[in-house]
Amino acid sequence: MNYNQKQVFDIPLANNTIDLLYHLIENYVAKFEIATIDLFKDIGLSGKAAKKLQGGTVADINSIAFVTDKQQLFEIISKIVDDIPNTGILKFKEKITIENANFFIEIHKIATTLTVTSVDGVIVQQIAEIPENLLS
Repeated sequence: MNYNQKQVFDIPLANNTIDLLYHLIENYVAKFEIATIDLFKDIGLSGKAAKKLQGGTVADINSIAFVTDKQQLFEIISKIVDDIPNTGILKFKEKITIENANFFIEIHKIATTLTVTSVDGVIVQQIAEIPENLLS
């Protein structure tokens, strides 16, 4: 997704980790020829970061949140996330966390239909649909 190239976040390692996550997903999808996953529609940046990128005002961004409404994609992420080095991984029924000393990334499985838009090439959940719990 080129988070590092775009310098979406001030922490280079966070951008690198997100790029690696997307790369691992792409490789898995290609390896198993899964045509039903579209990374430009099925997962998006959410929470305070997505709101800020879309022009909203937010307090400090204390976590980087992504959301997906695709169970299959969430299960793929759960399988491949252990391949991200130097991070602590926690897996829950509808949330996966990736953490190190410099950043905290969350991937949420949402029950509602995901609607995304592109902001300077970054796929984000539309601002009106960002869950309240990801804005606090």
